[in-house]
Amino acid sequence: MRINYLCPKCDAFLRVGDSVIFYVISSQTSRKGLILLHADLGNYSVTNHPNISFNKGDYVEFFCPVCHANLAASTTNNNLVRIKMV
Repeated sequence: MRINYLCPKCDAFLRVGDSVIFYVISSQTSRKGLILLHADLGNYSVTNHPNISFNKGDYVEFFCPVCHANLAASTTNNNLVRIKMV
């Protein structure tokens, strides 16, 4: 059975192939773009445009690429992202 990942706001499918797609904004560089995280739990491979680079400790905001809803897990802890796993 294949796992799907959905936006908690609009229920859009975020998984394409082996990746979960997010729209991101880096607060340090103000760069915007798409980032692909591997869909398998425990696989931390990332695909992104070379001009959107991240350094350890950078704060990156994650948004739904369909409805652009902020995917922060809660208003009290913006360091986590929440999506649905089905």
